Amino acid sequence: MSSANEKVKDLLEVRSFNALKDFHSVPSATLETYRFTDITAGLMASWLDSVSRAGAGHGSKKALAGYRGVGKSHFLAAFGAILANPDLRGNLTDSHVATSASGLLRRRYPVATVLRGTRDTLFEEVRAAVALSLGLPSGQAPNDLSALLELAASEAGDMPFVILIDTAFDRKARVKRDDGVFLGELAAASSLHDIFIGVALDDDITDADGTNSVIVQQYTIDYLEQEHLYKIVDAHIFPKIRTKNQVVDQAYEYFREVLPDFRFSQERFSSLYPLHPLILEIAPVVRLYAPDFALLNFASEAGKRILGRPSRSLIGLDEVFDCVESTLRNDENLRDAFTVYDKISSEITSLVPVIQRLQAKLILKALFILSLEGDGVSSGEICAAILIYDENNPEEAISKVSELLEKLVTVFPDDFWRVGDESGDVRYSLKVSGKDNLNHALAAAIKEADTDSVPKVLKRAGKERYADWMLSPEKEAGSADWSDVQTIWRGSLRKIRLFWNWGNEEIDALRMLGDDSAVDLFVVICGPGTTPEGGVATGIPAVIWQPAELTKGEIDTILRYSVLLQNEEIRVEFQDQIGAAGHTHTVAVEKIWKRAFLHDPKITVGDLDLPIPEKIAGETSLGSLLSLLLAPVFDEAYADHPVFVEPLGMREVSTLVSDLFSGARVGHQTVQHLAETFALPLGLVSERGENLVLEKEEKLFSLHLVEKVLTLIGQSEEETVPLDTVYRKLRERPYGLAREAQHLILSALVAQGKIEFVTSKGDRINRRSLDLKIIWDDISGISKPQNVLYGSKRLTEWARLISEVEGLQSIDIADDRRRAKVAFKKWLKDWEAEKLLEKFDSIDSDDLNTKIWNIAINAEKTFGVVQKSLSAFFEEAISLEEALQRIADAFSDSEAEFEARKTDLMAVAGFIEWSDLRGRVINYLSVCEYLGDETIDGKRERIEALLIEGLSKPGLASVGELESAFEDFRRGYAEAFAAAHNRVVNAHDIEEKVDEILASDEWWEFSNLARMPIFGQDHFERACKIVRRLRGMKCVTNVQERIYERPFCDCSFRIRNADEWHLMPKELIAAMLQGSDSYKRTLSNASEVLAPLLESLSANSKDDAMRKAAESAIKKITAKGDSAMFDTLELQQLNRACEMIRKSPAVKAGFPNVPDLATSAELRDRLDSWASELPSHPIQINIR
Repeated sequence: MSSANEKVKDLLEVRSFNALKDFHSVPSATLETYRFTDITAGLMASWLDSVSRAGAGHGSKKALAGYRGVGKSHFLAAFGAILANPDLRGNLTDSHVATSASGLLRRRYPVATVLRGTRDTLFEEVRAAVALSLGLPSGQAPNDLSALLELAASEAGDMPFVILIDTAFDRKARVKRDDGVFLGELAAASSLHDIFIGVALDDDITDADGTNSVIVQQYTIDYLEQEHLYKIVDAHIFPKIRTKNQVVDQAYEYFREVLPDFRFSQERFSSLYPLHPLILEIAPVVRLYAPDFALLNFASEAGKRILGRPSRSLIGLDEVFDCVESTLRNDENLRDAFTVYDKISSEITSLVPVIQRLQAKLILKALFILSLEGDGVSSGEICAAILIYDENNPEEAISKVSELLEKLVTVFPDDFWRVGDESGDVRYSLKVSGKDNLNHALAAAIKEADTDSVPKVLKRAGKERYADWMLSPEKEAGSADWSDVQTIWRGSLRKIRLFWNWGNEEIDALRMLGDDSAVDLFVVICGPGTTPEGGVATGIPAVIWQPAELTKGEIDTILRYSVLLQNEEIRVEFQDQIGAAGHTHTVAVEKIWKRAFLHDPKITVGDLDLPIPEKIAGETSLGSLLSLLLAPVFDEAYADHPVFVEPLGMREVSTLVSDLFSGARVGHQTVQHLAETFALPLGLVSERGENLVLEKEEKLFSLHLVEKVLTLIGQSEEETVPLDTVYRKLRERPYGLAREAQHLILSALVAQGKIEFVTSKGDRINRRSLDLKIIWDDISGISKPQNVLYGSKRLTEWARLISEVEGLQSIDIADDRRRAKVAFKKWLKDWEAEKLLEKFDSIDSDDLNTKIWNIAINAEKTFGVVQKSLSAFFEEAISLEEALQRIADAFSDSEAEFEARKTDLMAVAGFIEWSDLRGRVINYLSVCEYLGDETIDGKRERIEALLIEGLSKPGLASVGELESAFEDFRRGYAEAFAAAHNRVVNAHDIEEKVDEILASDEWWEFSNLARMPIFGQDHFERACKIVRRLRGMKCVTNVQERIYERPFCDCSFRIRNADEWHLMPKELIAAMLQGSDSYKRTLSNASEVLAPLLESLSANSKDDAMRKAAESAIKKITAKGDSAMFDTLELQQLNRACEMIRKSPAVKAGFPNVPDLATSAELRDRLDSWASELPSHPIQINIR
């Protein structure tokens, strides 16, 4: 089958989408219907992290910008639902969001949802929302903003109070007021408190009046790009059949071939298919006039109707018009436009041939929708919008549409806008209400407008799109402006210097504006169509980013937008229309910016062209866009740069230097992960044993990058080589290392004792100081080490201290050297077998305090060096003298320091042993019961005190004290428990009482009544349960030995229940009597049914004894007051009657007497007791 003959239904699935209107009423539904994409998941995680990091006195202020209908309200409501409903966090399906949500406190955050448009002022709306969140009547909330926020923060306690501001979904009109100023005041006032503010920036806040300048200064603005809607449509509305993707691609290629103005990318077409891509672009403007237009819901419903159409069909603008026509007709601003539309629609039949009338009506509908944008539309764009084409002659179709539009303009000259330019491009638009006069005013104003405002507007559009676009729109249009942007390439942080060079000055003149020593790349934005003069002398690559040439229509649109921003006369005269006009022009300017800067620019570096692929054009930050775009430039320039799978920042550098290179915490899991991720790709570490450790000297010094550093030092005539010189050298091709990686290489050389850091004050940092935090801004250079070399005599003394070999005279004597080596090898073997520091690292951090932590760090910094140095010696990486030299340095060549650190090591060993003992003690005590014995409970309290003291007094002494106290307690506890146990378990008096009860007539009657089919088993089961417990009071365990090992017996005995055992025979009697009484009352209630049955049994019985038994049974169940006990024959007759009861009429039962006043618990008990006395057999009961 040809792909053209396939149906839409063959290519995809259409899924329903239940669009919510009110996102705040049902939080679970809000979260359930929210569809996360990678864009919104990252954004949501960022907002949640901001709340998690919020602390007292410094809240956070965030704003969410984006087109109408892009999903800001749903995002904000979902964010609030996660915060205010901890039980819903477990339902989050996106792992990124769930991870951030797990960082929140496991409590309900106080959230005030402010709905703009519900009251006269935004302050009143904030006041009402805060009062509602705090459970206060609105009138009792403070009428002062500072006092209101102070109250909210104080009521929130240790949590941030969250204020979310959105526009009310059910408002009947746009919010016509200036809320930007108050939002700035709110942000300033909240900075004194722990308050998080999140704002959805609707166009009636951020329109052309410029009030968003206040918001930009106070809020971190995130932009919710339409890109995520493409992903939702593709994944959740129109999931494609993967094997049919080729058919969708063929449809795209077909439309591109037959529709010259079908300018949409293949990626976006494929994501949205069968939704026309233009609908997503026009949707924000449609939402301006039809706020209830839900794009995703519309796509789902329209998709169901298109399933039977050919694959080369799309959901078009005519269906959008049909969907929103009734809503648009109710808008006062569009009344004149619909008058024009209706007039043209009614007369179109006389203007066009019959065969073209349907097409003409489609054109009219599309023209109406596109006219809302205010920028007009060409004939070719109309054809592309509603798929009017001629396969054999595409231009012919456009020509016919032009003829129709020209005819309409001729017949209805007062109802159309027709604008042409020097290129011959003609754009058409219906006149939309009061826009007519405003358009005339704007058209007149732009004739006098300064074209220098065009680059200012473009710069402003870039800043509004990217939060990290720091180029200011306030600079003079022709002057240079620059800012730095951070990007990531191969895991290294790269600094890009972005120049705004619209006037095309020399680049070398531009780079003089700031220090470029850490800059990796220049990106120069030049005016369209020209090339900047001059080159770059520093050797830093320069990328030229030239936006596409703007058309006359685009320039006019930008100028109109500029006039809307700055012309006060127009703003005053048309104040009611400024908001809507500002929104449509903002949308139009952004489209122009995207086309010029992202879709059609010319980006070059040397002879290399860098087109921006569609998949990265939607990046939400300039840094991420440039990271992906410039990767080929960095790949070519720095081909030998290692690949880090994670970003390398200064935090990672600091950890590796202070913990790995210093030897302080080599085996720690985090340190090893960082070593594998960053130090290993640089060649600075290798695997020895179970850990990655600093590479051997000869291998480290042979690395090409290390050779560069050592050559600099060797050839330098100065004692110190400036750090800037080193930076430039290591940044050269083909490695191009960023400063973070350079710092790792230099620190590794310091750790090996090959170089030392020199500070700006002349101080030196050698390998002994690497465990301290290095302030890199204080480092001015590097130099050869100023080593203090120890003589053979001093090194021998250190060999004697470490080896503990008696009579060691000199390491220069062969036999002494041999004996020392044997002792060192044993020391290493014992060290590695004991794994002291590894055991310490495995202790739960909750069991540690600062004191023992510092003791362990000191021990690891010193004895860790001993281990590393001796290992390096035996691996023949260094000489014995060098190993002893490093050991002496580690202890500052001080015997006192050695003894102090040896004491620390013993304290660590003691703490490890104490920690293990502590765990066993806590586990034992957690199960122990309090005995009420002052002596034993006092011993327990002593142990608990020792557990606390041990944290501050680590050592073997505290281990012995705790162990002795624990042993003493266990012996006493075991003896006391065994004594109490034996007084109850195997007690003959209790067993005799049970036997007596079970042999009684009362038990015999009770057990026989319980077997009758009309009775429930609750009473009998209760009694049997007591019997089973009492029968189980036998234990053959040696209790005292068992309790010594674990503080509980295998039997069911517990100290807290000891007294209950002696009362259980009485409980058994009470259960038996209560059950018998209940059974007999039930028989009495059912007597009207049972008596006739018993009479029948009596009359039909041939056995005189059985006849008399039936008669006596009747007397007993109908007797008033306490009933006598039944004998065997009476019970047999009652049982037969009960078997027959299912064929009898309804049993009558009186409702229990209930006092006029009773608690709910009393009523429940009375009713439960009455219900339990009703027959359990399935018969009808007549309540009297």
